[in-house]
Amino acid sequence: MQSTKVEDIIARLHKGESLEAREASGAYEIAFDPQFPYICAAIHNGHRFASELRPLCLLDEAERLYEEDPHTGDLISGYPNRIIAFDSRYEYDLNRNELDCVYQTAWGKKVWSRELPEELSHRSIEKHRAFYKVFDAAVQALIKKHGFCVVYDVHSYNGERKGGTAAPSFNIGTAQIDMRKHRSNVNFMLRQLDRISITGETVRAAHDEVFLGQGYLATRTRELSAKALCLPIEIRKFYCEEKTATLYPQIFNELKDGFTKVILEHAAFFANKRTEKSTVHRHDMLSSQIEPVTRQVDRDLFRIAKSMETLLYVNPINIDQERKRFFARKERYEPVFKYRKLDIDPFLVKEKLFRLPIEEIGDVTVQTLYRRAIDGLSTKVDLLSAIGSKGCLYNSLRYYGEPDRADLDNARFLLHAPELKDETEDRDFVSDNDVAALLQKEIDYYKLDAPVKLSSRLVAGAMVDNANFRVLIKRGSHMTRKAAQALKHHEVGVHLLTSANARQQPLSLFRLGLPGSTETQEGIAVLAEYLSGNMSLKRLKVLALRVIAVRYLLDGHSFERTYSMLMEEYPEMDDHIFTTVVRVFRGGGFTKDYLYLRGLAKAYFYWQSGKSWEPLLIGKSAFDDSERIQELIERSVIVRPERLPHAFTMKEVKNPIHDYLLSSLKYEMSDEVAA
Repeated sequence: MQSTKVEDIIARLHKGESLEAREASGAYEIAFDPQFPYICAAIHNGHRFASELRPLCLLDEAERLYEEDPHTGDLISGYPNRIIAFDSRYEYDLNRNELDCVYQTAWGKKVWSRELPEELSHRSIEKHRAFYKVFDAAVQALIKKHGFCVVYDVHSYNGERKGGTAAPSFNIGTAQIDMRKHRSNVNFMLRQLDRISITGETVRAAHDEVFLGQGYLATRTRELSAKALCLPIEIRKFYCEEKTATLYPQIFNELKDGFTKVILEHAAFFANKRTEKSTVHRHDMLSSQIEPVTRQVDRDLFRIAKSMETLLYVNPINIDQERKRFFARKERYEPVFKYRKLDIDPFLVKEKLFRLPIEEIGDVTVQTLYRRAIDGLSTKVDLLSAIGSKGCLYNSLRYYGEPDRADLDNARFLLHAPELKDETEDRDFVSDNDVAALLQKEIDYYKLDAPVKLSSRLVAGAMVDNANFRVLIKRGSHMTRKAAQALKHHEVGVHLLTSANARQQPLSLFRLGLPGSTETQEGIAVLAEYLSGNMSLKRLKVLALRVIAVRYLLDGHSFERTYSMLMEEYPEMDDHIFTTVVRVFRGGGFTKDYLYLRGLAKAYFYWQSGKSWEPLLIGKSAFDDSERIQELIERSVIVRPERLPHAFTMKEVKNPIHDYLLSSLKYEMSDEVAA
């Protein structure tokens, strides 16, 4: 960030120019973008203390830090309009007027050993005065541009002094707010703050309970213009250790994510009450520009992780041989699978992942997505490195999870459904070459440049090789024509299509896959089979069988025993049981397959809700991130998908039995997605 003199900062603000600058002495930084009618301030964030003052100060560093507002600058670092102070309030307090900004006593403690030399006191007052010239210019520029401005004056306080955990998580001081005019603004902010979810914190927002909002920043804003509103917000230091300011990163990240949404929601609410334009939304309150650091992180992340295609490593390379041995020995044999060698160094890959400077990404929505992606990729590295060993199952559980009671209930419900006569009579089979031709035709429909290849190393009938942008078909496979049509919509219409959409994005993140993308992708892909009219009860039973097989794996049963139990319980599924057990036991234990049925239940609910599919089709995204991704689409940070699955635009094919079965499935949707 460029070091800039106060006069130059003010000149640019008066011209209404965008800027990011650090004041020449390092006292504060300012970011300003005139298109947004709000500004965030963290005026007690600083801990910097002039060296000339230290010998005269009776308070040590820890005592000063305790009364400052650590990390509030980081909390507002992603907003386009912000002022973050770096000097300590013990040098000059920006929330006091100019004459009283240098303490004599603070919280009952004498600050100085003797009276400060006039030149030091005068220098502190001049810093205070210069700051407010800049602040005034910024607020006036926003009022000139928009006709109004809202200032979010962000502070923190020590809970142990105000009642501990019984004290409010957030407090708004209203002493200097015209409540007849702004009551709805204050109440809206309180409601939004109350909705923030923080692990281990019972969030409660209040007004005037611990602080009244009598600080000078609010006074200055009120005196500047009746068209400006300052909201002083105090946050209890539940996000850090109060005495040492040691940060609790997970809690702070949750706070930053939730607090950002609140500020943007409120800024939009405030703007809607004061503009004649079309309705203003939360996404209108952040920039569409991608930060340079984000682009660099994205490039580095893609370079590190682009070759980590799990299925290419977990699919056995000797399936056909082991299948023959298994049946030759009358199903009394534990297959010994072999796998492709891993060509990455897991330790080095994880080291590179965790060195990426994601903390420097200011946009909290973008930073959250990269945090989630890196966390997921780290676990994926552990999974890849354990393929072929007993550790694979443990790491598969970490990466994919395991079926819960709802999943098992869904599976048993489908497996006990009576066969449908018209489906049992479907004997129109096609060869692997026919399937390849069918899929190639669908690829041509979407105008994609992707080949279809036959492969002898697949467990499934087909898969999309994202790294090489191609579709692989299992050599020697044969299936009904309807199943081939379903495969077309599944593999090409969703998996390949979302890979193509991801390649159109300005960020490669969506080519790699967010945590939960497997469940989301497979759920949508199976839903496409249903929407295109190519679903069958047998297909649903295959998905259900996978859930039961995963459960048997986790219960400690062997390959041979799992096969035997499934054959005994579900003999009508005999032509699918061996492949199902291979899928689940490959790698040493691979739990992914239960996610097809769970993903279908969620995708069906999502489809019934009428929500936009765009955030789930821009690439390898996830249900849990749909709201974040939709925000980025609306802000034009990422682009809307160019292509939608053919199945989603076809005339709806109704099957009342399938409708009933899918509508009966249970699921647990996260609060964020269900909202």
